[in-house]
Amino acid sequence: MIHMLKPSSTYECIENHCTQAFPNLDSLKKHVMRKHFKDISKKLTPVVKNINNTAIPEHINKITNSDSIEPDVFQNVLPVTECGNELASEHFSVNNAIHLVYQSAINFTISLYNNNNFSRKDVVNIQKEVSQSLIKPITNLLTNFVNYKIKDPLLLSSFHTLISAFSTPFKLCSSEYMLNKWLTNNNLYSDIHQFTINNEINLVSALGETTYSEQTTKGVLMSIDFQFKSYFEHNDNLLKTLTHYDYLIKNSNGTDLEHFVQGTLWKEKIIPYNNKIVIPYFLYIDDFEVNNPLSSHSSCHSICAIYYSFPLSDQSKLTNIFIAALLKSVDVKNFGNDLCLKQLINHLNKLEVDGLPIKTSEGIKQVYFVLGLAVGDNLGLNCILEFSKSFSANYFCRFCKEKKCIAQKACTENVLLLRNYHNYYEDINKNDFKQTGINKEPILHQLTSFHATKNYSIDIMHDIYEGICHYNMCHIIKYYTDSVKIFTLQTLNLRKKNFNYGSIEIGNVSPDIQLHHIQNFHLKMTAREMMTFLYFFSLMIVIRQSGPPKHFWCFRYEAKHKNLKTYARNISSRKNITMSLAKKYQYKMMMIMDDMENDDVLLNYTEFQHETANILDMDKQRSTINQMTLSIPNMSNDECMKVWKILESWSLECLYKTCIDQCIDTEVMKYMNCKHIRLLLANFPIVQNIVPINENIFDLSPILTKSSQGSMVVDYYFKNKKLNESCRTLLVELIINDLIKKNRTMTIDLASHISNAIIMSFPTEIKDVYFLKDATCKAPKGKVYVKYFNTMKKLKNGGLKSVNNNTSEVKKIIYRSEDLLNSSLDIEPDSEDMALSLLNDNDLSWPEIEVIWQKTINFRLQYIRNNDTASIFNKWVHYTKPMSYKLIEIDFG
Repeated sequence: MIHMLKPSSTYECIENHCTQAFPNLDSLKKHVMRKHFKDISKKLTPVVKNINNTAIPEHINKITNSDSIEPDVFQNVLPVTECGNELASEHFSVNNAIHLVYQSAINFTISLYNNNNFSRKDVVNIQKEVSQSLIKPITNLLTNFVNYKIKDPLLLSSFHTLISAFSTPFKLCSSEYMLNKWLTNNNLYSDIHQFTINNEINLVSALGETTYSEQTTKGVLMSIDFQFKSYFEHNDNLLKTLTHYDYLIKNSNGTDLEHFVQGTLWKEKIIPYNNKIVIPYFLYIDDFEVNNPLSSHSSCHSICAIYYSFPLSDQSKLTNIFIAALLKSVDVKNFGNDLCLKQLINHLNKLEVDGLPIKTSEGIKQVYFVLGLAVGDNLGLNCILEFSKSFSANYFCRFCKEKKCIAQKACTENVLLLRNYHNYYEDINKNDFKQTGINKEPILHQLTSFHATKNYSIDIMHDIYEGICHYNMCHIIKYYTDSVKIFTLQTLNLRKKNFNYGSIEIGNVSPDIQLHHIQNFHLKMTAREMMTFLYFFSLMIVIRQSGPPKHFWCFRYEAKHKNLKTYARNISSRKNITMSLAKKYQYKMMMIMDDMENDDVLLNYTEFQHETANILDMDKQRSTINQMTLSIPNMSNDECMKVWKILESWSLECLYKTCIDQCIDTEVMKYMNCKHIRLLLANFPIVQNIVPINENIFDLSPILTKSSQGSMVVDYYFKNKKLNESCRTLLVELIINDLIKKNRTMTIDLASHISNAIIMSFPTEIKDVYFLKDATCKAPKGKVYVKYFNTMKKLKNGGLKSVNNNTSEVKKIIYRSEDLLNSSLDIEPDSEDMALSLLNDNDLSWPEIEVIWQKTINFRLQYIRNNDTASIFNKWVHYTKPMSYKLIEIDFG
């Protein structure tokens, strides 16, 4: 095998979905031998045994003839999964094989969604390409081959049952809706909650018009209850966490602290929870940029991400850091923390007060989740805790009340100035930011166990490695190179470059130090490179309260931004960027849970039978339906019965089996039309394809999907859950234009069907707005009915639509351009001079042009009659202007 890897390259273990990375090949080998060698041996052994010992059936042996297959080939080709064992088993089951096909397709689809480089639209396109370009040719080839070689009807029937499933492997995940429905039924997915931050009437530009309308600001909140429950129920993580917790508590002597739960702060927090299971978590808030930071849109779509993690888990893994909420940074700035974080705090408070039932191997346990620390950099924590956002303020510190001018020179801590409950609420009552450094009480105080003065959280990444280390190290280097001259800067760079950092830290070597770096007191190093460059030291007072700061530094939280940034750069839409990122994370969250232990979620299928019988009564209908039903997770017997009744009302009972196979439920049937029915009838004899077409049936979906204006209406409704007057007018115009193009005549029944289609697509609309008729049906009203006849009248008056002369009583309408009397038009006095001189004046306003236009009508019509179109547009250039329709109404209206 040829590769470009070096001994110092990074290696990632992918055995059993393990995602652990190693700095060198030797570490990876040790990890595989220690963690996965036994698992590989167990999985490989049954595959070899089954292949070598399984007798090949006689009829298959005849087909293969002398084409022998070596066992070693199977060892390399068959995946070491349940699928390989099933296919090699002596007791082959058709239903289990179909189950494995569908399960593999779902796993493949989820892995695509988990890839940050694929948008959700890309995943659907990949599915279609795989089905059309790969699966379809293979199934056709197999079908033709088997039909030619095998003549046994029973074998052919079994084969065709299999091939029908293999030809549609993505049946349960062919769309995002189908996949989400399947995942929800299997308790792997929970809907994302989009909440309203602010709602106001403001100037809004939509559909080319600027009108006063509702402007809604929204944020995205993940299903925290579902995430907590999924994480601790999966693979018995709760019992593992409690075991680790008990170990840390038993080995805590009050002097040597190695974890947050051993500090005094956590011991104070758990006092109210007597003999209850309490788990701590950290909350991290930070902004990141999804656009190019150097572009003009660099700050328009900045995201405020709120993460959480459990300190008792391995926080070095990014998969153990979860997203709680996503907000736009500009919304947090404009509307404040209270409106933006209210929903999140309510959920966290509920987990803290009421707890959450967690299933374990020892039964259900009630677990309470308490916020241990709010972590982040200084600016982030000061913002969320409502302290000073400027570090130039007189009282900028969140730990003490030392004034800025004194704090800049202080070398020791003044215990009397530390913030506490007493002086904090005194400052709140003063309500004077300049004298206290406090804006107001933070919303995090609504959590019963949290207080800003007890949030002993510092970040050594920003405070030390990106902060004071640069300043101090520059002074130290300058002293040794300039003052005492023990070594030169070139010597230091040479030693630093050739120093043996070992296999782990070799990737964190900083670039050479330049003279201007020392003069500016800022070295060109990242926090991780600075950490490698100097010896680690800590703040003793913080360690006493919260344990070692490495458990709540921001290194891994900052790294978590990368996943969201990568995906954001692969999608061009920024319309609802927080929702797009949240949906992507939902699929990744499910993949994370699956990677912890590769447990397949079983698909429960029952054998289905083909029945052909006359439906005589309700009891016989129900029994027949139950025999024909393939019990997939999202189709209950009641739902199947509803589908049957709808098809029966359409006289299309023959499509029942096809609808069930295609997962078409009553919700989908609401939007079906003749085109969809013909697709379902494609595999039936021609007699059954003769479907009576109702002329009054109207399909609104093509109008909304095939035109950009229709998509704008749908997007507006999706965002605001209602239509404004401009959208209603545009929607009616699109419908009328479609009717005129198809030469469909408006009737009362058709207008009623159109209104019903609008209500089905936009449930918040009122039917009477679009169509209304009285008891006698003599005076229909509504936007659809009236707009159609008004449009037809204008078209007929303009000569664009022919008039039906069905009776002699109908008089022929003579238009100005066609009237024979127009040959003797009276030309207006001075009209030629006005047309040639005044209309060519570029300073004329449009109302002035309309006045002159009205005074030169006959002169212009005479010219139009005697010249071609090109000459007319050259002479009367105002016909080509955007407002020319008003001039056409003056001439021909």
